[in-house]
Amino acid sequence: MKICVLREFGMPVAAIYLLDESGTRFAKEMHSGFAAFPIEERNWSVTEGVAGRTVRLGRPVLVSDVTQDPDYIPAGREVRAEFAVP
Repeated sequence: MKICVLREFGMPVAAIYLLDESGTRFAKEMHSGFAAFPIEERNWSVTEGVAGRTVRLGRPVLVSDVTQDPDYIPAGREVRAEFAVP
């Protein structure tokens, strides 16, 4: 699955996070890519990060410059943009 996600989207880092049963926290499903920092084994609230903003808004969010976005949670040194979909 990891290879398919990276190949299909042509991105250096790809992740799939699902919501827990309560719909208020993320649980890691898959994270891969050469620029990826290890993300500690934890789940985080939908009040955090660009992915959290996506859940709260109920629509895709494109951040074209992660250095300018206060919600961005670093995923790797090479990451310049982030696209999250609900």
